[in-house]
Amino acid sequence: MMHRRTFLSRTLIAAAGAGATWFDVPSVIADTREQSLKKYGGFPMGIQSYSLRAFGIDGALEKIEELELHFVELFRMHYPPHSRSS
Repeated sequence: MMHRRTFLSRTLIAAAGAGATWFDVPSVIADTREQSLKKYGGFPMGIQSYSLRAFGIDGALEKIEELELHFVELFRMHYPPHSRSS
């Protein structure tokens, strides 16, 4: 069994060795990456969907896409953390 601290240190060492940075933007959005990065001064931007709590999930996703944001952390109203069983 590997301890959490050992796992984290090995993961960080491997990521640093691979040349990864904390600000790597996923390749899924590589096409729009340069244009949207310019919009925010070169910084990848994100949002917590709590800021869009007045909208449903569809409205929140539309706003996020409209703003060309790179990352999103979903609020429990938009994506419940636990599945509900009947």
